[in-house]
Amino acid sequence: LFKANEVLQFKYISVQKELFVNPKYSHLSSDSKLLYGFILERFHLSIQNNWKDENDNIYLIFTRRDIQKLFHLSDKTVTKAFKELSDCNLIYENKEEISLILFILVK
Repeated sequence: LFKANEVLQFKYISVQKELFVNPKYSHLSSDSKLLYGFILERFHLSIQNNWKDENDNIYLIFTRRDIQKLFHLSDKTVTKAFKELSDCNLIYENKEEISLILFILVK
């Protein structure tokens, strides 16, 4: 159990309730929903760092390998999660072939 002042010392990832209650997202896996919450957290850092493309879209840079390590997931699982998010138009990926960096635009 936590004391009231102890809860504030932890960081939390917020996942939009919409991903759980809207039938449009009912097919998303738990991995996809959690990943989207983490992407949104990183997205806020991109805003603070003023990471914008030529069209003034905020983006973040995240390698699949980093995501695999962070979530302890296989490449196949991470690829599936990104495909699910992309198919729902929640993210747009632009892959740089040289370094396999993902430029993710959150919609």
